[in-house]
Amino acid sequence: MDNKANKALLKTKKVPFGIICGVSGIIVFFTTVGLVLAYVVLSGIAEQTNKTISFFENWWQVLLFVILIIAALTTIAAFVMFILKRAALIAEGDEKYFEYIEESDPAQTDGEIHSEPNEPAAELETEKGGINA
Repeated sequence: MDNKANKALLKTKKVPFGIICGVSGIIVFFTTVGLVLAYVVLSGIAEQTNKTISFFENWWQVLLFVILIIAALTTIAAFVMFILKRAALIAEGDEKYFEYIEESDPAQTDGEIHSEPNEPAAELETEKGGINA
């Protein structure tokens, strides 16, 4: 991502895209269940009366379908924005996404204190009796 896109995404720092995604996902689930149950019940009634039924027979079925489509698109868009915002915050170096380790504290590292932090890996292996020993 370029810097312009990161700045635009950082303006949405306070927007809870995860919550929006979850709520619209719940709406998608329940409207789908409602449409399927309505179709099953109405098709059972139509079978007993020798009639046919469609998904868009009644106004409320059409309304449920429209709500389902809008909520599904909102879920997808909110999920994408959640991922992009999180990537922008990580790229910015937000403290929330990083765990700082004190290098001089052996309890927080691998137990060894290295005097030169930029020491090449090959030299470390030979000192420890590794591959090149």
